[in-house]
Amino acid sequence: MFRNHEGYADPTAGSALAHVVHAERKQRRRLTQKQTKAIGTAATAAAPRNRAQDQQQRLIRKQQREAYYRTLTWEQAWPKPAEAQTMHMGGKE
Repeated sequence: MFRNHEGYADPTAGSALAHVVHAERKQRRRLTQKQTKAIGTAATAAAPRNRAQDQQQRLIRKQQREAYYRTLTWEQAWPKPAEAQTMHMGGKE
């Protein structure tokens, strides 16, 4: 309950102030909803562009990873002799 400057209950002024506060909150909520909707619309419009960029970055990372792993394989670091490459079928036995 709202009280006046003398300390007495003042329901008329209290309800008036409550209506003002309610209207301000309502206006703030609507503004926030509009901003959220605008952000969502912008994000939706940018989504295909971001998706394409993500795919391109994934492809680049995959190529880099494959190039790195190709340098670490056992065969390239220590190549097997030509005789050992046959599967024990007609080789030097």
